[in-house]
Amino acid sequence: MTLAERLEQKGREVGRLEGRKEGATNALVKTAVKLIAKYIEAVPDDIVQQLKQQNIATLEKIIENVYEHKSLDEIKQYLK
Repeated sequence: MTLAERLEQKGREVGRLEGRKEGATNALVKTAVKLIAKYIEAVPDDIVQQLKQQNIATLEKIIENVYEHKSLDEIKQYLK
């Protein structure tokens, strides 16, 4: 295998991993928005945009704890 072929293969692997991570993040954002809207209130676009900027761990924490919160202000505490 030539150097070019190895670099191309490595690039494909990195692209696949990034795609999976992005897909997982998008799914978590959708889940968080649905749960917040259902149990707290409708989620404004600015909050949706902030959710899209969060890491997977933060999104999971929001989803796990959404039932414990009563307002969007409490959810905003997770957003960096």
